[in-house]
Amino acid sequence: MLCLQLDSEQVDLRARLRNPQEKVMYTLVSVPDGNDISSIFELDPTTLRGGDSLVPRNSYVRLRHLCTNTWVHSTNHPIDKEEEKPVMLRIGTSALKEDKEAFAIVPVSPAEVRDLDFANDASKVLASIAGKLEKGTITQNERRYIVVILVLSAFFTSSMLAPNPYQNVVPLCCYNSLHSSG
Repeated sequence: MLCLQLDSEQVDLRARLRNPQEKVMYTLVSVPDGNDISSIFELDPTTLRGGDSLVPRNSYVRLRHLCTNTWVHSTNHPIDKEEEKPVMLRIGTSALKEDKEAFAIVPVSPAEVRDLDFANDASKVLASIAGKLEKGTITQNERRYIVVILVLSAFFTSSMLAPNPYQNVVPLCCYNSLHSSG
């Protein structure tokens, strides 16, 4: 989920926006809790629609943050400054509403949604188990489960790289290294 936080970098805020007359008031940040009211954005179609009608697919919308009543804008401020050629730019909001800062509403295939769900869920499980490994509180069943998650993740990653989804790109061998003592 995305939410807004007050822009903590107060250095030359005007230079970040593509329109230098406006200041970035907030920046978008990732938050783990999707129930936070500050993560609610409203879609504002760029074409006139009647009342509260639905926004059609393949149309363009502006995003308005509900709590701050500010509009999402792109900036010229890179997030990945340490890279040789930065490509990711910070997203911020300001009071200025512009049509050129619109986002496309496009359909997403069920397979892509499934892949994103798998990656998100696997990431959460791996983070949780990594914490237990560090503390030394992992159970035998969790060890078995993590092997399954890692194997699935390896197949998932290698299938993303394969030109033919039925071809193995990365040779993968799984050895049962879990021995029960007892």
